Amino acid sequence: AWLPEGGTLSYGVSFTDTMNRHHYLPNGDEVDVGHTRSQTAGFYLAYSPTRRWMLAAALPYVSTRFWGERPHPAEIDNGDTHASFTDLRLSAHYQALDAPISLAPYIGVVVPTNDYPTFGHAAPGRGLHEAWFGFAAGKNLDPWVPRTYAQLRYNYAWVERVAGIAHDRSNLDLELGFFVLPTWSVRLLGFWQETHGG
Repeated sequence: AWLPEGGTLSYGVSFTDTMNRHHYLPNGDEVDVGHTRSQTAGFYLAYSPTRRWMLAAALPYVSTRFWGERPHPAEIDNGDTHASFTDLRLSAHYQALDAPISLAPYIGVVVPTNDYPTFGHAAPGRGLHEAWFGFAAGKNLDPWVPRTYAQLRYNYAWVERVAGIAHDRSNLDLELGFFVLPTWSVRLLGFWQETHGG
């Protein structure tokens, strides 16, 4: 909700390691049809040419592996580790308000970077184009509770149809933060997603 000062360049790298031991049916039942492990390195870059604007890009590199007795008939499920860059995310953010709340709407796109496998237990991604519209809103709660803030982010994603079926989605993130020290904070996070179709 609060964009950086003009001339600010920021970057980041994240890493996740996910192991899936079961699959889940639409009714919630667990089935063991094999295991997947995915390791993702995410690369992020943002630049603010002015106080009001920020441009951002993110690109994940995903390494996946499937093993088990029920692979899909796809090379990606052959038991080997496969790795690929997947979907480039580009976004533009605008600082519309600073007070009484901070408000920063944004637009974005998701574009597959290559024709990576999308069928199989170990598929690294969905390979779908997306367009986003959203906003972040925040409030400094210092007048009531020192060193605290609250912010939320909402976005709607228009997702490329698959077999004629739409599966657009809405996402809402909530955050409550407290600064223990100027350089250390504790945050409570909540995430909600609703799919529209599919």
